[in-house]
Amino acid sequence: MSVDSADFVANTGDTIVFKFTPQANGFAFWSGASLTEEGSGAFTKLNVVANSATFKLPKDDSFVQVAIVDGPVPEIGSLSFTVNGGASTDLWTNRPLFRMPGAFFGFGK
Repeated sequence: MSVDSADFVANTGDTIVFKFTPQANGFAFWSGASLTEEGSGAFTKLNVVANSATFKLPKDDSFVQVAIVDGPVPEIGSLSFTVNGGASTDLWTNRPLFRMPGAFFGFGK
């Protein structure tokens, strides 16, 4: 992994907030997430509250895994992140949830 191939890059220790936006009037919700640091293998369960999870970006390579529960009929949704409360960046937008990626790679500079 490197800065060039990471899904999100920020400074080590920056506050990253991932946010899931389900389709309007749907049943889907974000049920769980974890952060894994590549170098050490350290694993942290992230608290998901109101379809959002916050963590401090570790140094070098890491990845976030997300688990989204879909409705009884396949739905769409969006996943985005912010760094230190800045502008939101989309990881995927209005994508069918049964086809969405579930892991995102980060790099802490």
